[in-house]
Amino acid sequence: MKATWTAGTGMEVRRGNMSLVLIITGLVFLLAIGSIFLYQYNFLSTAKRTNAKVVDYVVPKGKRLMEPVFEYITDDNVTRTYFHQEGTNPPMYHIGQEVELFYDPADPQDVSLGYRVVPMSILGGIGALLLVIGIALKDTAGYDVKRVKRRKDPARYVVFIFFGVAVILYGITFYIYKARREFAKTAVLTEGVVVDLIQSGRRGGGFAPVIEYPDNQGKYHVYYHNVYTTPSAYELSEKVEILVDPEDPKQVEINGESIVFWILSGIGTLFLLFAGGLFLAFRKEF
Repeated sequence: MKATWTAGTGMEVRRGNMSLVLIITGLVFLLAIGSIFLYQYNFLSTAKRTNAKVVDYVVPKGKRLMEPVFEYITDDNVTRTYFHQEGTNPPMYHIGQEVELFYDPADPQDVSLGYRVVPMSILGGIGALLLVIGIALKDTAGYDVKRVKRRKDPARYVVFIFFGVAVILYGITFYIYKARREFAKTAVLTEGVVVDLIQSGRRGGGFAPVIEYPDNQGKYHVYYHNVYTTPSAYELSEKVEILVDPEDPKQVEINGESIVFWILSGIGTLFLLFAGGLFLAFRKEF
């Protein structure tokens, strides 16, 4: 039977409101892409161009993605180091490879490898998905839901998508928690000192500490932390408790730090609450 049009129902209002929220959210993501593109365009149009060489890789604890370390020479003949934050496995670059790098002549530590296609693609995909779902909900807002086949009801898919994202984020959070507990069981607690603060390659980006620490043999190592914060969560010369793997002293963690854990669990909770709100709003359709 063909769906019939009804007006003024509570379900229609809820569906219309939800479609508006999704459309606005999708447009926000797409606007974010535009903002990122304009920022990168403005930066690259005034930046100095040079060749950088891959000199090392950093694999943050709990990750498998290899983040390259570049060395480059600025116009004042100073050799600088850039720690790239986008890792891949297998690595996108090889040791000794030369790549084009752009830096701000007023702040040579502010660098870029060009347009960041990956984050723009992710934001674009999420924005487009939310926009399409919002438009689909809007198009069916005036139909009598009792006469529309459930398999064609987009509201159900929105709930499943957001619930699925929440489950994935909680799964990653649990994996990080479990991995840290297992690591702490065998790790040796030692004290490190913050010897430097590295700023993110993005203009106005956060700071991550560089920590020097001894292993159980008394040999000193350097740990480049991969979590950037603004303002910096650490100060130069600050003493920090470090957990060190006795069999591989380069595998370390900062004792008690859990910012990534709380960020992921917080985002997962938001997605779960959003899915729950959708389910309650359209529970008659499930």
